[in-house]
Amino acid sequence: MKQTLKHLASALLCTAMLITSCLTPTAVHAVPILGDEAYTEIAKTLGSNNCANTQGFAVSDTHLYSVQISSSNTRAFINRIDKKTGKNAPLRDASTRKTVISGLSHANSMDWAKIDGVEYLFILSSTKILVFTLDGTTMTAYAEYETTWNNAPITPYAFSLYDIDGDNITFLILLNNTLATATASLTEKTADMPVSIKGYVDVSAVPVDGKSVDCTDYLKQGICCDGEILYLIVTGNHVDATINHSLLLAYDLKKASTAYEKPIQPDPDRTRCIVSQAYPGLFEMEDIDIDSEGKMYFNTNSWQVKWGADCDAVCVLNDFTAEFSATWVNPFTDVKDTDWFYDEVEYVSTRGMMAGTSDTTFAPADSWQRAQFVTALWRLDGEKKASKAADFTDVPAGQWYSEAIAWAAENKIVEGYGYGTFGTNDPITREQIVTILFRYYRYTGHLQVIAPAKPKHTCSEWAEKYVLWAEVNGLLSDIGADITDMTAWADRAEIAAYVTRFDRNLGRK
Repeated sequence: MKQTLKHLASALLCTAMLITSCLTPTAVHAVPILGDEAYTEIAKTLGSNNCANTQGFAVSDTHLYSVQISSSNTRAFINRIDKKTGKNAPLRDASTRKTVISGLSHANSMDWAKIDGVEYLFILSSTKILVFTLDGTTMTAYAEYETTWNNAPITPYAFSLYDIDGDNITFLILLNNTLATATASLTEKTADMPVSIKGYVDVSAVPVDGKSVDCTDYLKQGICCDGEILYLIVTGNHVDATINHSLLLAYDLKKASTAYEKPIQPDPDRTRCIVSQAYPGLFEMEDIDIDSEGKMYFNTNSWQVKWGADCDAVCVLNDFTAEFSATWVNPFTDVKDTDWFYDEVEYVSTRGMMAGTSDTTFAPADSWQRAQFVTALWRLDGEKKASKAADFTDVPAGQWYSEAIAWAAENKIVEGYGYGTFGTNDPITREQIVTILFRYYRYTGHLQVIAPAKPKHTCSEWAEKYVLWAEVNGLLSDIGADITDMTAWADRAEIAAYVTRFDRNLGRK
């Protein structure tokens, strides 16, 4: 049965607690292609007066808002759908009392916020973000802010609320591949918003189903921001008529840089590719938003000319919970943001994969015992019983590690040192870690094919193929000061890195 290091979270954590108390060279894992099971439809969007082209989308505490516009961009219809019942009661313009609303242009991005008890709807219209107040199903024009660059109006692809500080609203804005921020005050009814460059996103190499997909020419759709994670939708039918999927790309904004040569890479753990049989021509996720409970919703646009009972919908993504997207508050005094292992410690800590040695220390330079690592894998596999005790003289019965080592030996995940010993309390070495990970990966049902070659890293002769496997799959990249000697024991910072890379690069294949 195939398993991933996501399940290793509790195993590693439990093992750490147990020990504390009693003790492509640039490979990344492939984003799987998901089908209709990935989402649940909540309601159809009905449109009105030939407003059938679905665009902006927003989520409130109780409702979903989806804009549909006319082909001439002169009329709009905003669906207001109850999240629980799916009942659609469209918004009305307070000035005209009509559900057909003018002046929204393409309305291709939208967001919602409740500030001091007042509900606001923000809609992107060409170079401006229009602001409306909401009272039930009535929307009232409140303000408009124009995005500018070098004192000239500029048209964003999409936007998302980024920060609210009193009356000041900061928007995260997408300009092609450029990320920027812009701030306005709700005390002003009209204002220019100069954009400030925050960084750049890379869409050129997304790992989908074992292939690297270049999304440069894909059509960019909506964005949303949850904490420091940016989500961006791109659709591919505009590049190739045979491509009918939408990609939900995720980016860690903490890694944003204003240096153009350092764009943020997509986070494969949060990225998704969805193909829907309900939309055989093109499954186009148009815009997205995340509610206060961490659920992600989106609307669809099938490019229909006429609106009717078979038109587009608002949906919820079934397997998504924004549980790791908040900014990490580092509790460890011995882990600095300038340390090479900072991101790796954040990764294993936020996912429960490794615990600190205390509430305030991670002990990155400490070693781990061989028994600890094997016990973690044993817990991952459900603490299965071995048919017999391990045949090692230094693994007596009745110890916390006895069953784990017996299981690992029986399933050829470990072999010991020879001469009948396992080295239970010895610090685990780099080459031992990658060997155990290789054998565990093989044990979980993955065929390993390794071309005969010499690894770049120094290692024992018996470990060469395992180290080569680790090199090819990116497990040894960017670790410390360019480690070369795999015979040396690994410290906890390195172990966090191996676990992180194994999970990211291989854990979901």
